[in-house]
Amino acid sequence: MYFSGREKVAMVRLRDPREEDVKPGSPDSVLSSEGNPFVYSTDALSRLRSQNTDWQQIPTYRMPMEDLVNEFGEITICRLVAENLFVVPSNKWRGSSVQGRWQTGPTNSPLDRSGGGDIHSETFLKNPQYLIDISGNVEVMIQLLQYLDLDGLDTPSSNNINLLIGFHVIKVENNRATRLHKLWPHCTVIVVEGHKRKREIVYRGTLSEGRYVLVPSSYRQGEHSSFFLRIFSKAVLLNIKELKEDVPKSRIPCSCIIPEVELVTVVVVDCAIIEHKSQTWSSSKLNVYCALTCEGTTVKTDVSKEESNPVWNSSFIFYRKKPNKPIIVKVFNKNILFPDELIGECELPAAVTHGPTPLDACLFPRTKTSEDSDNPSIGTIHLCVLTEDNLMAV
Repeated sequence: MYFSGREKVAMVRLRDPREEDVKPGSPDSVLSSEGNPFVYSTDALSRLRSQNTDWQQIPTYRMPMEDLVNEFGEITICRLVAENLFVVPSNKWRGSSVQGRWQTGPTNSPLDRSGGGDIHSETFLKNPQYLIDISGNVEVMIQLLQYLDLDGLDTPSSNNINLLIGFHVIKVENNRATRLHKLWPHCTVIVVEGHKRKREIVYRGTLSEGRYVLVPSSYRQGEHSSFFLRIFSKAVLLNIKELKEDVPKSRIPCSCIIPEVELVTVVVVDCAIIEHKSQTWSSSKLNVYCALTCEGTTVKTDVSKEESNPVWNSSFIFYRKKPNKPIIVKVFNKNILFPDELIGECELPAAVTHGPTPLDACLFPRTKTSEDSDNPSIGTIHLCVLTEDNLMAV
C-alpha cells in the first residue's frame, strides 16, 4: 500500500509453512530465534521489529526486498506435482517420497546408518539404501533434501551449517530384496551426484530398465541429520522402498524344519550362441529368453530379439539353503499362441568361488546324462558365477 509523499519500499511476504501445526513463538517455529535456520543481521532484525511490532508471535511477516537480497544467498522456487485432472497425462509428473536419517549406532546394527560419502570405503554401504524398479527407459528427477527434525533426534547447532550431501544410484541384480554389502563388478554405478554443501540437491536424467539401489550419504562418516528423498517421473509412479534386512528372514523361525541359508550365489547371464536351430520349433523367428531355477524359485531375463546371438546382460542373486542342489539354467523360445519351447538347458553346481568366475556352459535339448552321452549340444551360454559362504559379502 502506498501513501502520498512516502517512499515506496518493495516488500516480500514470508510465512511459516507449518503454521497450522506449530505454535508461533515456540522453539519449533521458523520465526523463533531458537529454531530459525537463518541468521539475520542486527539492522535487518531491527527493521523487522519496527515493521512488525509482534513479529515473533505471528506466522507471517514481511521483509524488505533489499534485506532479502543481502541476507539470503540462494532462493529455491518449488512447484508441486500437478494434480489437476485436466492436465495432459504425458506432462504430469508423479512423485514418491520417503524420510530417512543418517545416524550412528552399534556396528552392523539397523542404527548404524552413517557411512560417509567415499564409495571406495568399507563403510559407504552402511548408509541408508532405497530400492527403485524401472520399467523401460524413464526420465526421472531425484531430490535429496536435508533438514533438522526438531521433534525427533536432531539437535540444532549454533551455526546451523548444512552438511555436504550427495547420492549414488547403483544398478543391482534384478531380484535383489536385501541390502547391498559390497560393490562387485556386476553392480554398476549409474549416477553420481557429488557432495555439495546445500540444503537440497537434484538430479534429472534417464534410467534404463532394471532394479536400482539409491544410496544417499553425507560426506563424513558419523554425521547426524534427517533427510527427505523424493523421486519424480512422467511415465509411471515409481515407488521407493527402504532396504532394512541384510539377509532374507525365514518365515519359520525353527531351523529344524527349514534349514538356514548357507550360501549366496550371483549369476550374471551375459549372452548365448545358438548354433543349431531345430526344425521342430513352431516359429521361424526366435524370441529367446533365459530362465534360472534355484530351490523352487524361478527368475527370467527379458526377451531378446537376436536369434543366434541373444544378449541379456542380466544378473540374479540366490540365497541357497541346499548347497548340493544345482541351479538349472534353461533357454526358451517365446511364443504368443503356443507354449514356450525349450531350446536348451544346463546345470550349475555353483560351488564357493569367493570371486566372479566366467563360465561357458553348453546347452542341451535336455539335461545331459551319462547314459545319453550322444546328446548333441545346441549352443553355448556365457555366464559369470559368484558364490560366497559369507552372506554379508555380496
